[in-house]
Amino acid sequence: MMLLLTAASVMGQYYKSFVGRDRYLVGVFDLNGEWNIPTIYAAFCLLISSLLSGSIGVLSRNVADMFYRHWFALAGLFLGMAVDELLQMHEKLNGPLRLMFNAKGVFYYAWVIPGILLVIGLGLYFRSFLVSLSRRTRGLMTTAGILYVGGVLGVEMIGAAYIDNVGVKTFTYAMITTCEEVLEMVGILVFLYAALGYLGETAGEVRINFLA
Repeated sequence: MMLLLTAASVMGQYYKSFVGRDRYLVGVFDLNGEWNIPTIYAAFCLLISSLLSGSIGVLSRNVADMFYRHWFALAGLFLGMAVDELLQMHEKLNGPLRLMFNAKGVFYYAWVIPGILLVIGLGLYFRSFLVSLSRRTRGLMTTAGILYVGGVLGVEMIGAAYIDNVGVKTFTYAMITTCEEVLEMVGILVFLYAALGYLGETAGEVRINFLA
């Protein structure tokens, strides 16, 4: 699904930039768009991550795992990210923060300033949690975090520098934002893979019964 959405977005942006006008279908499949198919897909993946983390938190609490609160924290974090993916709330901070910090260049999207501080804080909070995981799960979780943060902050800052110096309506900028969104989606998929693997390591089998 991710590969299909990425291909559709790239083809749409190519058409928009070199062939024709910005037709309706281009916006429907634009990875950097709002309230379209890729956005709903990304929000759905984040919501599944939240539900999976919360479920692991419940299981961990039942077996007296001291890090169960970290799973619940992940569940809340992913839920907030899913809501933000749909509503783009962080982008509303750009204007006020840009004026406050006179932000330019890589900080043109000024929301990344508190975003960097948040990532540092989360890294410190989850450090002991990551150490407690098996080597395989820890490696996957770390990789997922690097991919996601590399997209949401790293490539975002590259795009900010580009738009501040060149502009937004170019195919190059569209590809920068495409790389950003792809890294975010891959990061979430790696997390889901890691979390399911963790369940396999710890619980072995999970059954859910729906009682009338």
